[in-house]
Amino acid sequence: MAMFPEYQERIFEEIKTTLPNLQDYVEYEDLNKCDVLDRFIKETLRLFPSLPLIVRSVEKATKIVHKWKQSRKTLNPVFSTKACQGYLTIFNEEINVMVSRMKDICRNHKPVDIQYYISALIIDEAKAKWLENREELKNQGGYETSTVTSLFCILAMAMFPEYQERIFEEIKTTLPNLQDYVEYEDLNKCEFLDRFIKETLRLFPSLPLIVRSVEKATQI
Repeated sequence: MAMFPEYQERIFEEIKTTLPNLQDYVEYEDLNKCDVLDRFIKETLRLFPSLPLIVRSVEKATKIVHKWKQSRKTLNPVFSTKACQGYLTIFNEEINVMVSRMKDICRNHKPVDIQYYISALIIDEAKAKWLENREELKNQGGYETSTVTSLFCILAMAMFPEYQERIFEEIKTTLPNLQDYVEYEDLNKCEFLDRFIKETLRLFPSLPLIVRSVEKATQI
């Protein structure tokens, strides 16, 4: 609500209409009348899930591809760009595939389900690097966190278009010819983009849990 005061005002007006006397007790019937508040809560849960996990079970024997297990990484505040070096060639090839897929849709100015394209990009990158096919990757897991991180970055740019514009200008400065391949050195030049990704991860962690156990007394 603090981020979107116009919705805060709408919710407040709705509550005043539903409960003219704000000192009254809230009844069950009152909750059903608060349509805007209900939609606002559901949208907030979609953007900020309290537990964004899907608990899965393995129904059949699965081959573990150790190279993929060792190499999968989720961007986080201590992420080293050196981890990207082995992926840059594949990234450049696959990003061109994604752009070509989206060109016709973007020309028509139609709404796009960006999740489909980002998921396909991440899966195809991992497949090209380590795995034989897409189904094998789905059995391994580990690609969803990268997809979710990318999607939250896109969402954050849509929420803050002024930062989107700054990122675009930084990329144009770093890569004057946007058709060029991205090199490792280019990543280090995108300082604002790097800060934007880290702040997005702080606000929207793809897996906001640390599963650890304390084995001995520790002084905090």
